[in-house]
Amino acid sequence: MAPLHWTPTLKDVEKSALNSFRQFVNKRYGLGFPETDFYWDLHAWSVKDAETINQFWEALWDWSGMIGEKGPSPVNSLPFFLERFSL
Repeated sequence: MAPLHWTPTLKDVEKSALNSFRQFVNKRYGLGFPETDFYWDLHAWSVKDAETINQFWEALWDWSGMIGEKGPSPVNSLPFFLERFSL
């Protein structure tokens, strides 16, 4: 792996849109993603299963203020070929 050339400061992380979204999903779904080093935990939750995939996209829609009709959930079930894999 290549060396890191830049790492955000705690202040940068606190002001980031990703941190704002983290706070939003923590509050909405009663999650406990920490204030720092949450990226991979948030990612793992967002692809864990059909329910959390749908929660992720619904939360992103609402958090971002997207205008329009949400329509049906993006994922009703995982495709059969993904059911045997852990994401």
